[in-house]
Amino acid sequence: MVTVRSEMDVLDVLNQTNANSAKPESIETNSVIKDNTLNSDQNNVISYTNGYGLDICNTSACERAGSIMKQSINESVDPCDDFYAFACGGWEATHTIPADKSRYMSFDVVDDQLKKDIKEYLSQNTSESDSNAVIYASDFYKACIDEATINARGVSPLITALNSIGGWPLRGQTGLDIGSDYDWKDSFAKVIVNFVSIQPDANDTLVNRFYFDSSLFGLGRNQLVNTSGYPDIVNAYKQYILESALLLGAQNDSQTHQDIEDL
Repeated sequence: MVTVRSEMDVLDVLNQTNANSAKPESIETNSVIKDNTLNSDQNNVISYTNGYGLDICNTSACERAGSIMKQSINESVDPCDDFYAFACGGWEATHTIPADKSRYMSFDVVDDQLKKDIKEYLSQNTSESDSNAVIYASDFYKACIDEATINARGVSPLITALNSIGGWPLRGQTGLDIGSDYDWKDSFAKVIVNFVSIQPDANDTLVNRFYFDSSLFGLGRNQLVNTSGYPDIVNAYKQYILESALLLGAQNDSQTHQDIEDL
């Protein structure tokens, strides 16, 4: 979390300094740790120094990281008595776990800020100097949040996409609807799949293989293997599938309900 040199780097620097001075080269590690300090001036600018006054890190990035670190620790606790309270006490005192999260740490703060920065960046107009990757990502993001166009087009784009890969059985479509020129590889390339990966062969790591796994569902494994133990969740998921199928043109009949049960 903090952009500073490691303890070994500090020792190396100190030893090099000592080689050119009257100070002994042999320094006890505990002494170095004890003398290392995070200092802040009246403007809350952080500098990292050791007991010999050697400035280890004074860049703006290190100053920001040092400030975050200083706010996260509890200096009133002796780290030799309770290191967790010393290292995390300040963080726990100033941060509450959000209702939608099971945990919350400094990496989550960085992740949230990164997402905000990316959102702001992708929302801006692109220029010819931007790479294709940036332009495509920006166009894709803007299309996703264009609710007016999405609502105006309705479900027709999704139905067209489903038809192009052979349809969806819940809509009453079967393989008989596929033309003679149908190529499963072409359909496979059009869809986003989460059950296929390319990994080294278990018997020959110099060869890569296609690995096919079962598809993922919206429910967790516990709900899938023990449906009777989670009736509310399972029934809500079935209702969600039914409403999605009806929206896409499925018939609200016994066959559709049975197909959903068979899933």
